[in-house]
Amino acid sequence: LCWVTKLFGNTIKPWVLEDLCPPTPRRLRKRIYRALSGGSNNSMSDSGADDILRGLWMKRRKRTQLRFVQLLQLLEFTFPRRHELKILYRLSSTESISGTYLSHVSKSLVFVVLPWIYRALIKRRLSLGRQHAPLIGGGR
Repeated sequence: LCWVTKLFGNTIKPWVLEDLCPPTPRRLRKRIYRALSGGSNNSMSDSGADDILRGLWMKRRKRTQLRFVQLLQLLEFTFPRRHELKILYRLSSTESISGTYLSHVSKSLVFVVLPWIYRALIKRRLSLGRQHAPLIGGGR
């Protein structure tokens, strides 16, 4: 990229290069990862809470663990950081973000989070219904 810039000048706009850098993980995601991986480098971390979280995680089925990860991703998408919102909606630094943020959160809740919760509840209800369904028709 340095040689291309020297030969042709700055062909890539600076905001494009800024958008290419990956966002840092959120505190909740870091905390969960640290607890589950067993690596506690922070002296201030509560290892008792990490042990409890790790124990709860290991007792869960894989499907439940996957649902938890999906819920975490949905929450991160529904409530994005300011920088992520600027990238998503291609906002300049001068445009107001508060209206866009409110619009994004409301659309995400209606079209993404609520259907996900509905599907999870329906699947749970159907699976509970199958477990406790009485035999109808004798012994066919």
